[in-house]
Formats: sequence, structure tokens, C-alpha cells
Amino acid sequence: MRRGLGTRLLAAALAHRSDGLTLHVFEANTGARAFYARHGFTTVASGSDNMEGLPELTLHRGPAPAP
Repeated sequence: MRRGLGTRLLAAALAHRSDGLTLHVFEANTGARAFYARHGFTTVASGSDNMEGLPELTLHRGPAPAP
């Protein structure tokens, strides 16, 4: 049941980060990867340096263009 809460939370986080936002997501989490891709994030690195030892991606979205 999608209601846009994730999109609103992401927009609020981006509003507080003038330099963009970087985050990590597990490679196997295809739903999260698709969500962030829809919102303009791109993969900038990969690895498995986490407590679980699972493959992860580092995603980044740059600052919004000036109006």
C-alpha cells in the first residue's frame, strides 16, 4: 500500500542537504534500489564493509538545480 510517505521523507531529507545526499543500500534490496533510482540517485560505489558482510551499494543524489 504505497502512500508516498517514503517520497515525502526523502524530500525532507534532501531539503536539509544543499550538497546532496549519500546513502547505503543492500544490493539485494531491489525495491529500495528502484525507489532511489526513481528519485535520481546513482550508484557511486559498491562493497561489503558492513556488519552483515553483505554486498551493498553507495548511492548519491546531487543538489537540486537552482530555480
